[in-house]
Amino acid sequence: MTIMTPKAPEAASSLARAYCPATPSAQARAQTETIKRLLRERNATLVAHYYTDDAIQQLAEESGGCVADSLEMARFGARHSATTLVVAGVRFMG
Repeated sequence: MTIMTPKAPEAASSLARAYCPATPSAQARAQTETIKRLLRERNATLVAHYYTDDAIQQLAEESGGCVADSLEMARFGARHSATTLVVAGVRFMG
């Protein structure tokens, strides 16, 4: 197997970013923990569409919600025991 490596320095740095997501700041981590706490306190869960931002998807997964297409989001919401669903959708969903 041959592994191609970029010759230009800017290509190498772009390649590194593609495979290594940025570490969230302390402020972002604190906000995430606050949101998770509020979801628990309010008996809410987050459902996110596949097309939403990675941070939203990660929050949904970490907090016990789901990341899916619109049909599976609806199914998940119907089955879940939470009294409130927070939906992170995309424009075409209406």
